[in-house]
Amino acid sequence: MGSLQVLALLLLVVATTASFKLKVHRHLPTRFAKHFHHNPRDFVLALDLAIGRPKQWGEFVIDTCSADITVTMCKPGLTSTELNPCFDWSKSSTFKRLSDDSASDSLILSGDERKINATFLTSNTQASYLGKVGFGWPSLRKHKDDTLYPDITNFGFSLSIGLDDCMAMIILGPGCTTNAQTLHLPVTSKSYWQFAVSEITFGAIKEPTNAQVVIASNKEYFGMPKK
Repeated sequence: MGSLQVLALLLLVVATTASFKLKVHRHLPTRFAKHFHHNPRDFVLALDLAIGRPKQWGEFVIDTCSADITVTMCKPGLTSTELNPCFDWSKSSTFKRLSDDSASDSLILSGDERKINATFLTSNTQASYLGKVGFGWPSLRKHKDDTLYPDITNFGFSLSIGLDDCMAMIILGPGCTTNAQTLHLPVTSKSYWQFAVSEITFGAIKEPTNAQVVIASNKEYFGMPKK
């Protein structure tokens, strides 16, 4: 490249840079003075379930504050859409209405061909998902029949936490290195998990805590009590 070309290129760079006012803001790290409140509508955990015969597929949100299966039913004259899915019970040959707010039909989990003859609560409230699956305590059940996991004695949702060098992947589950440890935490009560944390590591920053951490299941709360 000749000297005139280099000079022209430098002039172009200077002219381009001069036409924009660049400002760099550097924020120093600060410690949270208050607990972090997570918006529960940011994301949800969901299962792909098929209901009825023939199968009608849809997403069911996991609900840790209930212990029933709830299915959104199609209102008369309305059909299921991607934004407002609902179960068209009139097209299922195995559907049975049990009461004003309960019914039964077959359920099949995605990737598992075992059929569950489920009793579930019905709802007419339209949402962006087909229903809810309650993984809460048995005492939270509104319907007397536990139709999802009838053979489980100690029923309760749990968290899986990587103790070292692990990351969470929404679709594939927890991903850890070969020798990493994983701790499965059963729910502490009907509304929260509680576990001990000795240290928090973020890159090169290490902060000793020696505290109890609480994650609420029915409120947007994640924090350390009295910290």
